[in-house]
Amino acid sequence: MPSAKQDLLMGWHHGLRVLIRGSYDAAKHYTRSSDFLGIAVIATSAITGSAVFANLGSLPPASKLGASPAAGFPPHFFLQVGAGVFSVIATVLASVQKFLALPERAAKHEEAARKYDVLRREVQVLVVRLKDGVTVNDEAVDSIRARWDQIDRDAPSIPAAIYDKAEANVLRSEHQCRTASAGA
Repeated sequence: MPSAKQDLLMGWHHGLRVLIRGSYDAAKHYTRSSDFLGIAVIATSAITGSAVFANLGSLPPASKLGASPAAGFPPHFFLQVGAGVFSVIATVLASVQKFLALPERAAKHEEAARKYDVLRREVQVLVVRLKDGVTVNDEAVDSIRARWDQIDRDAPSIPAAIYDKAEANVLRSEHQCRTASAGA
């Protein structure tokens, strides 16, 4: 029959696995979002630059086209407006990318996952010791709790949807391990 300390450590092991998975998944999410925004900025900037240079080389004098303010839109008006719109879109996307600091968020989640994983391995060792009948002192448990609290203070929050998915994946994995070990 598991002791209260073993139950506590098993619960911690589960919680750490969820935090590790959630932190790595959040890092992947922010990296993908950053990549998407980066590609969008590059594409809109390239389109804007191409349109501007294409427009510069192909503008004939207005007198040859008979363009006048009364004749409607000047030559290449829509190309100029399109270039302006893409320029604004590129600027907005670049600003959003900078404001969200997605690469920095991803790095912080990866760092938190690595720190949680160190604790998970320590907890796993303590659980094995308890199962083998070795006494685990309270100082070891208190040390893990204190370091976990510090990591939680420093770590960014995992978005709820990512956390929920990570928890479901960990539960499924734990269930598969229990089912496999029961069948062996």
